[in-house]
Amino acid sequence: MQIIDISIQYETLLRFEVSHAFFGNEKPNIFRWKPTPETQRLLSQMGILVRYNTDCLILLLASSELEMFEKKLAENPRNVFSFTLTSDNVYFNHITNIPLEQKGKAYYFQSESNRNGLLHEGAFAAQSDFLPTMAGRMALSGYQAGEKLTASYIHSDAIKAEFEADANGIVHISVEDMPFGKYTLAKDGQAVASFLHLPSKGGETLVGCVDFVLEESLAQSWIKNFAEEVKIKTLSQEVKFETRDTYWRYYFVSKYVGGLAHVEIESGSLGLDFAEPTEITLPNGADALCFESTKPMPLLKKAIGKPLQLVRKKDSKGNAIRQVLCKVPFPTFEGIRAESRQADAKVFSDVVLYV
Repeated sequence: MQIIDISIQYETLLRFEVSHAFFGNEKPNIFRWKPTPETQRLLSQMGILVRYNTDCLILLLASSELEMFEKKLAENPRNVFSFTLTSDNVYFNHITNIPLEQKGKAYYFQSESNRNGLLHEGAFAAQSDFLPTMAGRMALSGYQAGEKLTASYIHSDAIKAEFEADANGIVHISVEDMPFGKYTLAKDGQAVASFLHLPSKGGETLVGCVDFVLEESLAQSWIKNFAEEVKIKTLSQEVKFETRDTYWRYYFVSKYVGGLAHVEIESGSLGLDFAEPTEITLPNGADALCFESTKPMPLLKKAIGKPLQLVRKKDSKGNAIRQVLCKVPFPTFEGIRAESRQADAKVFSDVVLYV
């Protein structure tokens, strides 16, 4: 009996990773990657396999698909892989260091060789990486009747559409039949704005869009390594999200009259100071003693340090003579709110405790 030995070699070409300081050293499990329909077709035509993990996306090429890969590369030496990044955690905006008011915007990241593997310019994704989003259509006002705007896909000069302002000065933009991704709007040949055309994500939080531009030189190096049976060095690209800092604010409600006289919060090794408490009335009519931290602290999935304590101090050395509450819980990401709608507004973590 003749034995046929079929050996297929797989090489990891690209690895897209995502990390979030909120999770510390843990791998975040809240993100989902998905190629755009155009990219899904391109990957299939090039014989590239896609594998998903909770914190990354991996692109693989099999030796059996090398001919298909080379053929597609010959047709177009510059290819773009576009992916949407979503989160199944509705509190993504709460735990991430961005203004809370970000409706209608999402991150845009593009690979650049001078970023040491990061998909953004700074150490973390920032507000400067945000762009307005649309799911095919939008209307822009404030133009003169008859003025024209051109929407162009940034990765192809051939993909563009022109729109004209109506009698009311409104320009109705529609790119429903055009590729998903980043577009520029130009007036008289001058760029005036950019936006993201992305599919709507029901039930998930849209985080952003990632574009990886595959230049011919990189692709040819992969082909050469395959031919010479040299291990391909995986190219890693990463998105890093910074956790949000919030001011901790505690509202203590006592069951007894005078039960909170002369109390203060001890933070121990955490080194967190609180301003002098103030007496306030909560929306439900209850009287409370409010403590507010003098500096913001990072939100973390796993709290660091020992719990805070609410104590009453009276002796000359400042020692606690009675413990009112031995474990004051750290704030969670659900109970945060901004002082105002301004982008640089202070953000508070509010905790109401009955003692």
